Amino acid sequence: MPSNVTLLTASQTNAYSTVAAVAWMIWDIVTSLDDEIEYIWKSSWSLCKFLYFYSRYIGLASLITMGVPWNGWLLRDPPTSHYCHSMSIYQAAVPMFITLGVDLVLILRVYALYGCRRKFLFSILGFYAAEFISQLFVTIFGEVRIRIDPVLLSSDTQPYACIPRKIPAVMSGNWIPATVFQTLLFGLTFYKSFQNAFDKRFPTRYGKVLFIDGTWAFAVLAITSIACNVTWCLWHGLVFAAMYPWNVAVLSFVAAHLNLNLRKVYGKPASIIELTTLTDMKFHERETQELSDSTIERATSSLFRE
Repeated sequence: MPSNVTLLTASQTNAYSTVAAVAWMIWDIVTSLDDEIEYIWKSSWSLCKFLYFYSRYIGLASLITMGVPWNGWLLRDPPTSHYCHSMSIYQAAVPMFITLGVDLVLILRVYALYGCRRKFLFSILGFYAAEFISQLFVTIFGEVRIRIDPVLLSSDTQPYACIPRKIPAVMSGNWIPATVFQTLLFGLTFYKSFQNAFDKRFPTRYGKVLFIDGTWAFAVLAITSIACNVTWCLWHGLVFAAMYPWNVAVLSFVAAHLNLNLRKVYGKPASIIELTTLTDMKFHERETQELSDSTIERATSSLFRE
């Protein structure tokens, strides 16, 4: 285990990083509030609107309530081993359930890209259920076996920290299920984009937004998830201290902006189907002709009502 000096530095970095991540999330909300009011608040309730508020505000609330990794906001009073373990469980659960919102937004986008076919949706949801259950199993299995104890870091200032003394090897693979599933979604998005020959025959500005946003979202999610989990398992304390709260902040940011960006392209408050309308794409399995905006909206509105 690292020395107390290293742990003290890591603990302080954790606190600074958590406050910075919260401040950044609030800044992002404030700077995009005008778009949020125009394209989210004014729209009728739908799954996409719920996912926006879930990822945006539940993500912020979760980051605030979980506080500094391992410790929460208890920085001076000596914590108990039970408190440390409870915080570990809660802080492991937060990214999982914020990722749930991100993945559902990505699923809806790929679902729209493939013509809103119910069989396709059920197949993707089946893969997602397997991914979520496997990640939940790994997390529970690891949390049962992890050992976290309170440690006095300095006799002068008397700060305490909850420090993991034993991390099960299975937790080193905690990032794999989510990353594999998100890679699958990115692959499906890339395949459909390639199939439509990108710029030359790409049928719609909505399709371009789906591909571009899907690409940067995949890259950001993969990098933060892998870096956070690898540094944790290898106990690069200073790096992990800075990464963990930002992982939650990035998850919230990605889900909210994936949702908002496509609404802005559409140019007015949108329902779930208006959000995912793909102009002039061949939407239905039984039809081969090019479809106009109005035809597509009428054909798909029966799936999800405002």
